[in-house]
Amino acid sequence: MRKLLAAAWPCLAMLAVCDAAELATALVVKDAWMRVTPGSDVAAVYLSLRNAGLRPIIVVGVQSSIAGHSMMHETSLVNGQFQMRMRDRIVIAPGQTVSFAPGGLHI
Repeated sequence: MRKLLAAAWPCLAMLAVCDAAELATALVVKDAWMRVTPGSDVAAVYLSLRNAGLRPIIVVGVQSSIAGHSMMHETSLVNGQFQMRMRDRIVIAPGQTVSFAPGGLHI
């Protein structure tokens, strides 16, 4: 588990936000963990992002020094089938928490 969390931190540390210097201090990351797909180089990162600031924060992407490619996705159930689509931005209102969790948003 420690190895998985160590691998997830570079991804979390590189969250791209608008006005990064000011807003990054307002963005609180909690409960981060990573699930690796056995026999594959695919993984998913889950966490909670809370906006402790007074202005909306717009997350416009993610990066990781240990992954060749990182992006935000959302899984949803449509007509009885699960679909995964890329999210190019996540808006977090002041005081709001957005959860990246299995079956929903993930990195």
